[in-house]
Parts: sequence; C-alpha cells; structure tokens
Amino acid sequence: SVGEEGKLLTDLISNLHLIIGKQAHLGEALGDKAKNRFHYVFCNFIRATCSKDHPIVLFLDDLQWIDIDSFSLLVALLSDKSLEHLFVGAYREDAVNDEHVLAKTLKDLKKNTTIKHIAVENLSFDNINDLIFDSLRSPSIETYSLAALIFEKTKGNALLVMEFLRSLMDNKTLQ
Repeated sequence: SVGEEGKLLTDLISNLHLIIGKQAHLGEALGDKAKNRFHYVFCNFIRATCSKDHPIVLFLDDLQWIDIDSFSLLVALLSDKSLEHLFVGAYREDAVNDEHVLAKTLKDLKKNTTIKHIAVENLSFDNINDLIFDSLRSPSIETYSLAALIFEKTKGNALLVMEFLRSLMDNKTLQ
C-alpha cells in the first residue's frame, strides 16, 4: 500500500519497519510536492490498516496547538471518503476563536463530513463533592469543606481537580 515510499513512514513511526520491512532511501522532494507525497503515502497506509469490519479510531487531544502541517494531514485524512475511520478531537474552546485555523477548518469540513460537537463542561461543586465522597467513602457532609476548597482552587477543571487531589495524597495531607 505504501509502494516504494514507505521510508517516509518508517522515518516517522518508530518500529514500523518491523511490520512493513526495511525501506529503501528516497529521493528528496521539497515544498508542496513533499507534503502531497507524504499525505498520499500516509492515507494509503491508513487505508490498508482499516476496513468496514476493522475501522480505525483516531484520537487527538489539544488540537488548539496543532501545527499547520499536521493539521493539513488531518484534513487530508478526514476528507478521504474511502477511509473507514472515526476521528475524535479535543480542544479547549477558550483557546479557539472564529479566526483560529481549527474553527475555520471545522466549518469547512462540516459541508462534507458528519461532525458532532460535544462540549465538556467543568465539574460542578456537587460533582467534586461526589467524587471525594465516593473516593474516601466518607459521609458527604464530611467532604463538603474539602470539596469547597478544591472547587475554589480549580473552578471545576477536571484535570486540576485530579492533580489537586493527587498532590494532597502525595503530601499525605489526605488519606
């Protein structure tokens, strides 16, 4: 599926040579020609690894920081109707405005691709209190003040809540 251009992938994906074999050196390509060749080979590789019976799920986090070349490859993958895949992307909405390349591209992709937007909200005070209650197996009334402190410090950001709890455990402040 990658033809004689598999070296493009083995240079990028460690140990891929164990699956597709050692690849011959390629002649250099520059600019758009190099980008188009890589997109073509990468899409062929993905196409060869998935099917209707064995679809591929691709998850990328922090898309607000994606570089333009990676984004270009992602668009090529998402635009290829012959691929059997599901893409899940996560990004911080507060970091993506209407002028961001991600927002513009999502708008363009919606014309030809099914996109489902799911907004993930911060944890509420009650969510945090329930988490602590379940984790410590303590009465909810006893976890209230800790939940209030954590909610005040993290504003319900799930990652920060978990890091805050982890630091309390690491410091043996919470057992």
